[in-house]
Amino acid sequence: MDEEMIPDGIILFDPHPNPFTDRVFIQYALPKEVRDAGAQIEIYNAMGARILLMNARQQPGPGKWTWESEGQTFGMYFVRLTCGDQTVTKKFLKR
Repeated sequence: MDEEMIPDGIILFDPHPNPFTDRVFIQYALPKEVRDAGAQIEIYNAMGARILLMNARQQPGPGKWTWESEGQTFGMYFVRLTCGDQTVTKKFLKR
């Protein structure tokens, strides 16, 4: 992995498309610390209830994931990326 592509801290890009219908793409970049601390992706609904928790790819650098929202209602959602003591949250809308 090219060292220039590895950030000093976590980066969570805006989910796209936004608004979305059935699936949304989550792109991120993880720092070197992910090897020790691990990384998690969480999806929350507008009421603050966590509806998904998963481990992100455990390698530093860019990564992506697709959330298939089948069975979820329309409305606002939040994606949270955590690595060690760093957390970034973005919001997106299901229509």
